[in-house]
Amino acid sequence: MYLPIAAQFPAGDSERLTALFGAAYKAGLLRSDFYPVLQLTLVLSVFQVYCASRPLYQTLLAGDDMSSPAALARAREYITAFVVAGLTAQRSG
Repeated sequence: MYLPIAAQFPAGDSERLTALFGAAYKAGLLRSDFYPVLQLTLVLSVFQVYCASRPLYQTLLAGDDMSSPAALARAREYITAFVVAGLTAQRSG
């Protein structure tokens, strides 16, 4: 399913992403030098799974309104922090 979509993007785009992630890794900002394109794809997948699973979450948490602006903002903040913590190197403060 994803192959026709990926075929539409020029290969040079991934080279720029690789250079950016490589520089961030060398600067100690990223946790891993794992393939940048795969890191970005996994991050995108986290957001896609959350959005696709909201009806399930609403069923599991029937007493909470998962679609209110406050609930959506809280979820967005949590997912962002989750992704950032997973990608970035831990710095002692």
